[in-house]
Amino acid sequence: ILMRKYLLLLVSLYSLFCWGQRKTHLQEMKLNGEVKYLKVYEYNDKELDFVKEYFFNRQGNIERNNNYQKGQLNSEFIYHYDDQGRFSFYEMNFYGDYAKEGKIVFSYNRKGDAIQEEYYENDKLIQYTQNKYDNKHHIILSRIYREEKELSHTEFVYNDIDQLVEVSNFNNKNELQSTLKNYYDSLGNLSKSDTYNAKGDKTTSREMEYDAYNNVIKDKIILDSKRSLEYNYQYKYDSHQNYIMKEDSNTKVKKGNFESVYLKEKRQIEYY
Repeated sequence: ILMRKYLLLLVSLYSLFCWGQRKTHLQEMKLNGEVKYLKVYEYNDKELDFVKEYFFNRQGNIERNNNYQKGQLNSEFIYHYDDQGRFSFYEMNFYGDYAKEGKIVFSYNRKGDAIQEEYYENDKLIQYTQNKYDNKHHIILSRIYREEKELSHTEFVYNDIDQLVEVSNFNNKNELQSTLKNYYDSLGNLSKSDTYNAKGDKTTSREMEYDAYNNVIKDKIILDSKRSLEYNYQYKYDSHQNYIMKEDSNTKVKKGNFESVYLKEKRQIEYY
């Protein structure tokens, strides 16, 4: 159940940020060319863990996303757009032990900003979100309600070149829960993220480095002064400079003079 709610939140925020920044899904996913279909095989400890399918329209946005685990379809998302190419609503179907049918419906103001999104399960309104924007169409405030009561809200801050630099989360008593601060490199890639608790103490820090195609090759997560995780990635690319293989050399298990490298992700890409 928690995973489904987390996935729902990610999809919702991801969709709104794409539209709020006037980016297509292809641009947001750093996919080059006119991609028609993407299939992602995700591995964990050399074992196939998840399979994800994405179907794109000619405008570069997702029409359908299917997710599989252990060979079984466990969720699907079907996107619908209005005449202006904006999200109208999308359907969500979850299968298995916690089967659900859901839908998120978007409402827009005259400026084209998605000011409200309503989440339904089995045709029943569960909760809704109201959003406020600045004059550049960036989301600056998002409030989540259930049964007319506010559950939480999030505030967003941007810099002069439209990059998201701060995200603050509050509970239903308007008490600060956490803050995320982002930093970017000269090419606009997210290079560092620091997370702080309500007291302002740094809880985690994440640092990233990229290759020439703007894909992460080093991902370091600092938990505290004594604990950190570091992931190092290498890629193989197709003729459109989209990666088709991602390998993880994080483990660094020495076997003689060899360093272990594990397959992390394979991608099958079809173009129009």
